[in-house]
Amino acid sequence: MDELLDFIDKHDEFVILGHEYPDGDCVGSALVLAELLRDLGKTADVASAGPFEEMDSMTFQDEFYDEIDPTWQDRAVIFVDCASFSRTGFEPFGSGSIAIDHHPTKSEDSVGGFIDTSSPSTTLLIARLAEELGLELTKEDAELLMLGFCTDTGCFRFLDGSSGEHIRVAADLVDAGASPNETVMWLDSLFTLEDRMFLAKVMGEARLEDGGRIVMFLLPDADLELSNRLDTETLNRMFLGIEGVEATVLMRVNTDGSTQVGMRSKGNIDVGKTAQEYGTGGGGHKKAAGFTTQESIEDCAAKLLDLLV
Repeated sequence: MDELLDFIDKHDEFVILGHEYPDGDCVGSALVLAELLRDLGKTADVASAGPFEEMDSMTFQDEFYDEIDPTWQDRAVIFVDCASFSRTGFEPFGSGSIAIDHHPTKSEDSVGGFIDTSSPSTTLLIARLAEELGLELTKEDAELLMLGFCTDTGCFRFLDGSSGEHIRVAADLVDAGASPNETVMWLDSLFTLEDRMFLAKVMGEARLEDGGRIVMFLLPDADLELSNRLDTETLNRMFLGIEGVEATVLMRVNTDGSTQVGMRSKGNIDVGKTAQEYGTGGGGHKKAAGFTTQESIEDCAAKLLDLLV
């Protein structure tokens, strides 16, 4: 925290960058951090290479630039929910960089900063920063931070007996105006009938591997727009709830021909470690991780399965 506070004090103009395929934690952290910096009299803009996955219907994605403005070259950079340019999809720039992150996995170009791997979401770290700066969160700030907390905790399902302090921070967000019920209902309302039919199609193509311990979903020819809107939360929850299943792997082909991989685990299989072992600069947690590779989807599936088992 001290390193982050010194960095903020030292600079007046900032660019906030999150990882590619931003989720609610990344989005909420970036937008609220920008507001906190502006409250301090700083200049702050947010950028994302996208795409916004199933959250592409949200209105506040319009607050993100999708490319780097040439006038930002001398600004300070703050990474949120990641710790390197390689995770953002942008080329390096700026007068210096620091990270606010809760992921344990790092790439070769990762930077330090306010890193707390015990936190279930980066938005909770932003809430702690606001408290340290003596800034009061608005109702909109609290709602965005609750969004990240809910998405990264599976709406509280991933929390365990050591999460008391995290729930107390979440309670502060509720006191500031956030509603867990409204957040969950909003997340559940993002999908159309077409999205749900596509989800059913993906479920029907599940491949059981390693005696049923691993479920793989390969989408080599899927409609990219539908693929980016896929309700992965529901998909993973349903299959991880099957007796004997320890991990799920979702693989899809991007428009540039690269293969995108997302993994979830109950905990016995460390998918964060697997993402790093794959050697692609991916990242994540023990129970949730992902990466992108230039290998074909079938070659990637075979190699990945060897690492997982």
